[in-house]
Amino acid sequence: MKNRQTSTRGSSPRFEKTRRIFWEEADLSEFTATVLDVREVLEASESGEQCGVILDATAFFAESGGQPPDRGTLGDADVVDVQEDDGVIVHMIRGKAPTVGDEVAGRVDMETRRDHSCQHTAQHAISAVAREKWGAKTVGFHLGRETSTVDLENFDAGALKELEDGVNRIVREDRPVTVEITREKENVKFRTGKVLGPDEEVRFVEIHGLVRSACGGTHLKSTGQAGLVKLLKTEKVRNSTRVEFVAGKRSLKKFQELQDACGLMSTLTSAGVEDVPAWIKAAQKQLKELKKENEKLAHAALLNKIPVLVEKAEEVAGLKLVCTRLEDVDMRFVREAAKEIIKNSGTVALLGSVHNGRGSLVFAASDDVDVDMAHVLKKVLESIGAKGGGNRTMAQSGGLDPLAVEEALSRARGIVTTGTGD
Repeated sequence: MKNRQTSTRGSSPRFEKTRRIFWEEADLSEFTATVLDVREVLEASESGEQCGVILDATAFFAESGGQPPDRGTLGDADVVDVQEDDGVIVHMIRGKAPTVGDEVAGRVDMETRRDHSCQHTAQHAISAVAREKWGAKTVGFHLGRETSTVDLENFDAGALKELEDGVNRIVREDRPVTVEITREKENVKFRTGKVLGPDEEVRFVEIHGLVRSACGGTHLKSTGQAGLVKLLKTEKVRNSTRVEFVAGKRSLKKFQELQDACGLMSTLTSAGVEDVPAWIKAAQKQLKELKKENEKLAHAALLNKIPVLVEKAEEVAGLKLVCTRLEDVDMRFVREAAKEIIKNSGTVALLGSVHNGRGSLVFAASDDVDVDMAHVLKKVLESIGAKGGGNRTMAQSGGLDPLAVEEALSRARGIVTTGTGD
């Protein structure tokens, strides 16, 4: 079982495969079954289950093929997870445990079941259209709480809208979704890698007129019940394209969220919803220009400050030492400041800054100073576990913890004032 260990007191009995009622009657929400075994949970989990219950039959779907397990109740206990263990379905429960031999009533949370069936059916439609139109192979599927994903090989992300149109055409046509359990004469390999040998029962799901797929998940009775399938975005995952999507009520929820967001942006910008993208584009351009202007002003202010820093330089060990932290200055301007300072003979500049949440150090010395700045920086960075580089007259390090800048400057000053750099 996934992420779980259970054990039966004494010897562990072996059972026949659990009869899967959810395969036979996908819309059945209530059932009764006989308790065959109650297992102790050996490894705790976040869901806080107390034991694992095995029944002779169940309407609870066990997690597999990218689809999460059902939830609901079993007797007086909550079913918080359902996993398969070598063909036997184990119901992880929280609450009063039944006794072996009891007849217990199970109730499946059908709201969750229908949602999962909707997303899984949508995935089959996506996979079928992608394969039929582009020869794309489905190599992965994950049904999440908010969105789901399907991984397609040989699919160009630029065709996402065309794929979405094709899938929703299948939905509008309200094609029947049929299930068949049969015995195959040859091995059947599932997408997950699971292989069933000859004469084993295999369950096939088919959207009328599209690809017939071996699948153990739950599905809608027709594509029209999915309502709407919305493909949200793609990302490259190894050798495949991952398509994120929602279907059914999730599509409505996503539309409502986007509508609320657009409405808020429209209110904040005083632009019509359809004009918001152009407003944002113009605002970004203006912000970029203002940022450049701000940097120019900051640069000018820094250059004006340099004569004051040099005038107040500390006289130590025969050197003029400028050791200071510059407030909110980009690293390239810190370098420029250091170059300006060391134009004065016999001068060392030990400068630090924190900009956009990242610390930086620039150590520089005029040509007539016999202190190796690269060596000083190396010794300082060793003490704070960071890296940098440079040469005898200038060395630097960026991307530092802001809290380490003051300590680094203090340590650098101590090294330089020894006159040897050690």
